[in-house]
Amino acid sequence: KVKDFRDNQVKRGAILAEEQILDALLPPLMLQPEDADADAKNETGERLEFEDFCELAQKKNVQLIGRSGGSGKTTLMTKLFHHQLKLCEADPDNQAIPLYIEAKSLVSKNKLILRHLSYLLFDDDTVITSSETHGPADELSTAFKVRRKIPRYMLLIDGYNELPKNSLKTLNSELEEYLPNGIYESVRLVISSREVCKDLPKGEFAQVNILSLEERSLRNYLDPAQWQKISNNKSLKTIL
Repeated sequence: KVKDFRDNQVKRGAILAEEQILDALLPPLMLQPEDADADAKNETGERLEFEDFCELAQKKNVQLIGRSGGSGKTTLMTKLFHHQLKLCEADPDNQAIPLYIEAKSLVSKNKLILRHLSYLLFDDDTVITSSETHGPADELSTAFKVRRKIPRYMLLIDGYNELPKNSLKTLNSELEEYLPNGIYESVRLVISSREVCKDLPKGEFAQVNILSLEERSLRNYLDPAQWQKISNNKSLKTIL
């Protein structure tokens, strides 16, 4: 079902295909030290390559912070989605199934995540009350509760800061259920946002900051003749 979702989204142009996301143009990442101020924009933490970011997401819940529009949050989340799905196809017993959600699409009154996933994956439009679920949503709920040594699902929530305000409180409450000591023990969380989600327990998440694209990325992407033309043009380099 997740593979079908991916193929349909790529076909519609809703998400980029993996081969369209060029490694040379992925923004650099920084792991925020645990004792640092969550809102700090320091660059003193551990630098991460994309592969390091993927490995971190397999071990811990992650908040991916890109403080400006166009910083690369969705690109990185989409790349992670493709990468993790490929790993899961190759080793389904030891790799989590990635589930990708645009936060701005979470508009139900309750059971936002289960409700949305049941619609995305199973085209199920059943109304869910606060006390019960039906059909696919109930099956997802049961699957998420199964205890495993390695979590079976990786829930990618992209654009937390774009969530409608009337849904934010509900989502924060639901996300608590996916954290340690919550009811959904078989799910790992990766949340992207322009700001730190302060309503979530800081100690349960690693914070990864997106840094500005570096000059070396442009140099690796362009051929030597192209680079020569822009190398001394500060304004053009800034735009690129």
